[in-house]
Amino acid sequence: MEYQFYDQTMEREKLNEREAKLYDALKEQLIRMVPEFSVDAGTDAEVRKVLAAILLDCPSIFWFTGEVHVTYGQGKSHLFPRYSMDWDERIELQHIITSEVEKIGLSPMQTPEQAMEEIRMWFSKNIQYGGEEQKGQTIDAVFVRRKSVCGGIARAVQYLLQSIGIPSSLMYESLDGKTQHIWNLVQIEGKKRKVDMTKRAFMKEWSDTEMDKDTISVEMDGYHIAREIGRGSMSKVYQVHRGTKAAMKVM
Repeated sequence: MEYQFYDQTMEREKLNEREAKLYDALKEQLIRMVPEFSVDAGTDAEVRKVLAAILLDCPSIFWFTGEVHVTYGQGKSHLFPRYSMDWDERIELQHIITSEVEKIGLSPMQTPEQAMEEIRMWFSKNIQYGGEEQKGQTIDAVFVRRKSVCGGIARAVQYLLQSIGIPSSLMYESLDGKTQHIWNLVQIEGKKRKVDMTKRAFMKEWSDTEMDKDTISVEMDGYHIAREIGRGSMSKVYQVHRGTKAAMKVM
């Protein structure tokens, strides 16, 4: 069985036509692990928003760190993305991930609740919570290293639910005014449900509730999780955060 890109388009659907075109172009190059490429120039806000949307829609692209150096010239944006591994390592990890997902054995015939309970049981038996935050934000932390934090857990849940056609998006909330916690928003029977697999699988007491107007959580998007970390006279460096330091400031 080949590695599958079970990517949804929930964030892409929020983009305008120009942004969606940029999204498709960037995503294709990231999947191919192209070290540098050019696209029709977008504004700073568009580049940030589109990069964030790709990571929110595509937990499968685990080799992209979220950091990209962007230069501008001749009507083009020139992008130099940073990858966390080489092609051979990526292929090796893809095989492991595919094998693990196949072993879990989720089925489109399952209800969302049945699927999530099976996911919870698998996490409880096979995954250790913790590890280095920076290395625990992608699905390979879960399926390969078997040790992850909330960001990697939420993305692994998203990937598994996508594999059986259940849409899921990433959400975050502030636990203490400083630390950000990531979980999933899943549509079940016409209602959006908070699914916090970190709590379900690793805490003795947990309770998932339906989203309501009193929630302190907000949906993650490009304005929340992409920030500029460097600047030159004709270039900028963006870091699209995967982890719990993602959105200390809502812009």
